[in-house]
Amino acid sequence: LDVPLICAPSNISKSQAREILGIAANEQRPIIFAAMRGGTSPELHARLATLSPNYLLLTELDLARHPQLSFWDILQVCDVVVSKPGHGIVTDCCSLGVALLHPPRNGFREDELILSASAEHMRQRPIPLSDYSQGNWKPHLDALLAQPRLAPATNTNGREWVADFIASQWISA
Repeated sequence: LDVPLICAPSNISKSQAREILGIAANEQRPIIFAAMRGGTSPELHARLATLSPNYLLLTELDLARHPQLSFWDILQVCDVVVSKPGHGIVTDCCSLGVALLHPPRNGFREDELILSASAEHMRQRPIPLSDYSQGNWKPHLDALLAQPRLAPATNTNGREWVADFIASQWISA
């Protein structure tokens, strides 16, 4: 079955999330979310601080400091997320127009399929593992953000579609 994207919606507006995070309305730097779900070390965070003149960096620590915000609340304010290319993050990026910078993963054959299927709605770029772990993100972020913006996906009602489909099967059984 051709199912619409199953996305995790935010419960607050983008402007509310920016306000909670303390991001000024006139902030011009691209907002980067290092969202490796605990996969970034304090040493890497320190190295990434050098990005601040060019980028506004958010990390898992911002989630911890603002417990009222969900992962998706933060994601919606970002220009780029640095994350693995899993199904959930890719569908959310496609629906929000957020670009994805991703380090390689071993043993995940679905990554190639997910990335190729999302290419029409999501700017994306791999980052070599050595550059990722050394915090050498700037050239990759620059190249990713230089790509033309893509139209976000509009077929994002997968949750409702699946619920309706299951209900129709239950009723007809």
